[in-house]
Amino acid sequence: MQHAAGLVNGMRIGNDVDANWGGIQEPARAAALRSFYNRSVWLNDPDCLVVRPPLTLDEARVWASIVAVSGGMTILSDNLPKLPVERLTLLQKALPVAPVNAETRPPVAVGTQNVEREVAPAIATADTLVRLRGPWRFRTGDDPRYAARDFDDDAWETIPVPLNWEQAGHPDYDGHAWYRTRFALPAAAAPTAHLELGKIDDTDETFINGVRIGATNGWSSYRRYGVPATALNWGGENVLAIHVVDTGGPGGFWSVRRDRPAGTWIVEGAPKWWTVVLVNWEDEPQNVTQSLAALGISGSRLAAYDVWADQPLADVQQSLAATIQPHSTLTVALRPATQHPQVIGTTRHIVQGAVDIAEERWDSAASTLRGRSVNLDGRAYAITIAVPRRLRSRTCKADPACTVKRLDVGHVMLQWPAGLTKDLAWSVSFGSARRR
Repeated sequence: MQHAAGLVNGMRIGNDVDANWGGIQEPARAAALRSFYNRSVWLNDPDCLVVRPPLTLDEARVWASIVAVSGGMTILSDNLPKLPVERLTLLQKALPVAPVNAETRPPVAVGTQNVEREVAPAIATADTLVRLRGPWRFRTGDDPRYAARDFDDDAWETIPVPLNWEQAGHPDYDGHAWYRTRFALPAAAAPTAHLELGKIDDTDETFINGVRIGATNGWSSYRRYGVPATALNWGGENVLAIHVVDTGGPGGFWSVRRDRPAGTWIVEGAPKWWTVVLVNWEDEPQNVTQSLAALGISGSRLAAYDVWADQPLADVQQSLAATIQPHSTLTVALRPATQHPQVIGTTRHIVQGAVDIAEERWDSAASTLRGRSVNLDGRAYAITIAVPRRLRSRTCKADPACTVKRLDVGHVMLQWPAGLTKDLAWSVSFGSARRR
């Protein structure tokens, strides 16, 4: 694609996106690996921002966060009139494209070049890795008996894995097929185990010793299945059987690479106002501790705001630590804490500080924070302000009028109902507070 530099204004930079968990991962990886092109050579097109089911709401938030902070084109392909209201809000929160300056504040994806040890196909426990080295037996067609542990597959052909079956001697074949292989496990049973399988085109239904352990629809999805303890024969032989359905193009067991996308993304929406996206691509909760210095974030103490929950978090210092649920994101705005009130987050956009807060000024003589919000889109709007412990909010002035909500942590939230589309000038005054 580099041969198009100087000739085009925009460029698709990766594979097609699909509206499922596996289908957003390859575009996310491409958006990170080719982020250096964006706004320096052309506008990157990471493919469409899709938020429709079967993506869960958390999964849709992951993709919306990545598209928003990457700063490339934001193209929609969902049927908007049929989207649930909460999904439509995700799109509104990603638009317009945040005007991030690529030269002074480029978006950064962290962790895209991590070298991962490829383990698939394998049975993995906390202490043991049993690689499934084959031989792999294969035949086209379908019969439910093929899943059974004691089925005799000696007459089946042997096939290399990974390799799509067209390249292995079945050109132009679409439809059902089965893979089988046998493997031995050590005698010491583990309390939990996973099958690290790989990528299969298009759909798989996977069995160990006749027990169905999982199924996935999506050619680009990496298969990783939890295996029930009762399904494994510890200290003896086991049989893995995989039923595959291919609906067109190459089919079968084609890759064992995880190709994990970046787990951390950061963009500076305004000077010293960062939005950090932490993603858990795994199927289990992950405890994450991200060094702020490694992200280039300065400040001894930073005010934090949860972008999707629209609420303040505890101030952070050297690192951002959290437990992130499977297939979800913690998207956080960070600003250096100050001795006076300041905006730390709004409900308008994922990239904080870049779209709606056009002006913000602390008037120390009047003990008043003044600001102007722009690019409002008709949704209910709220601004969260961090308030030092010595101060307490008094009155808010705006047209239309705002409601002031005092939060348990001492901060305040200015709120307006739906219907705002014009620029909004606002101010909130503060006075001394009793020690909290």
